[in-house]
Amino acid sequence: QHSTMMMMKTSSPKISAKTVRAPRVQSRRNVVVKADAGFLGSFENKVMATSVATFLAAGRFGLAPTSARVTGAATPMKLNDVKDMDIATGDPSGFNWVDVAALGSLGHIVGAAVILGLNGAGAA
Repeated sequence: QHSTMMMMKTSSPKISAKTVRAPRVQSRRNVVVKADAGFLGSFENKVMATSVATFLAAGRFGLAPTSARVTGAATPMKLNDVKDMDIATGDPSGFNWVDVAALGSLGHIVGAAVILGLNGAGAA
């Protein structure tokens, strides 16, 4: 007793070697690029610049914790010794690029919150 199996014959796809070319596009030689300076001096620009500058100044002058300064908590938290890492600078207070990135990010977050909050309240 043989079980009957239905065999389907499949044909192999035909492959052709055609060269496909992209359509020609007219080149533009008289393109004008303009920079919009409408943001500079705007309300949003002033809020963001003030917020970032405030946080950077707070870190630089000891009002905010940085990677080189012990915090004023009951149990002082000291990050890795900056002298052993590759982030040391010649700044007298030990302010480095890690502090600029961290405090600049925090300033942007607070600035965005102020802008969105004032826009939501209809004040700006």
